Amino acid sequence: MLQLVPFALQLLAATDPAAGVTVTVKPEHPIIETRGPMRYVNCDFLLQNRGGEALRLEEIQVSVLDRGGRLVQRRFISGNGTSPSIETVGKLDLEPGAAKLVFNPFHTFESGTPLDALRYEFVLLGRGDERMQVRLEATVTPRSWRPRTDLVLPLKGRIIVWDGHDFYSHHRRLDLTHPIIRRIGLQNNPDRYAYDFSIVDEEGRMYRGQGKEPEAWLGWGVPILAPGAGTVVESANDASDHGPDKMDFEAALKSPRLTCGNHVVIDHGNGEFSVLCHMKQGSVRVKPGDHVRQGEQLGQMGFSGDAITVHLHYQLQDRREFDGEGLPSYFSRFRHWLGGRTLDARKGQIDSGDIVEAR
Repeated sequence: MLQLVPFALQLLAATDPAAGVTVTVKPEHPIIETRGPMRYVNCDFLLQNRGGEALRLEEIQVSVLDRGGRLVQRRFISGNGTSPSIETVGKLDLEPGAAKLVFNPFHTFESGTPLDALRYEFVLLGRGDERMQVRLEATVTPRSWRPRTDLVLPLKGRIIVWDGHDFYSHHRRLDLTHPIIRRIGLQNNPDRYAYDFSIVDEEGRMYRGQGKEPEAWLGWGVPILAPGAGTVVESANDASDHGPDKMDFEAALKSPRLTCGNHVVIDHGNGEFSVLCHMKQGSVRVKPGDHVRQGEQLGQMGFSGDAITVHLHYQLQDRREFDGEGLPSYFSRFRHWLGGRTLDARKGQIDSGDIVEAR
């Protein structure tokens, strides 16, 4: 499914800047996510510099290939010229012994574009001597995938996807090289396809007044429902509801699931697990071993764990452990609010900014 072909163009005889410089795709087998006429390949690239030369990322290029290896399209961002588009990537420097995570800048494709192979090329220059050049190549073969579990929205009422998993969301931009993430020990991004759901009124307001108290939020105490049938494999019910300044991060580093606060993990079978977080203290109704039906109440929306608003964090992932890799979720029987009209969907994907409601 995945071929990694690191190589270098050695321009100085005395040194080989490519020695120890590698690229790895995260996750190893990227999934093609679909929404209407668009398709998305959500993956990251881990660049590691085990050599002794300081480097700077100069260009990223993708070549889209069909099944026969023929070129379909080519796109790039670069530091060349008067408009250095590569600067949209950020953190371009790669120090000796360091690693950096590059979030895939070429992630969206129109329906009908062959995605049999995506060949990504990275060009790095010596930071002190631009005659040094390293070229890395990673050929990715994305895979089609759909969850076997029938999922519905885990809330009733009008919902805004306050933060989903688009390219700019905090769920999407989990930097596995960050010191705190390394201390936690995460090797994958369980939030890769996650959502933060908030209840809103017709004007899009999430709270009354200043929203300083949890009770002022429209979602406070709203029932949280099982998005699909399955068996509860994990739950917590005694974390306090609090403001964002009271999260004990040192404790969370020792036990990362504390960031979820009161939560429920459901095993749907087929390697699909729903994780629902930040529930109200004392509201969780289920315990490990309980079988739940789709739509059954699990608890209430609260303000526990690592939360800065009253909301429900939801994600689908490939195993029950905290460091499972995220999976795309497609919801059945809901409607999109589009101003004065709605659009019913039998099954589909949602993302940041969408206003939706279960049918």
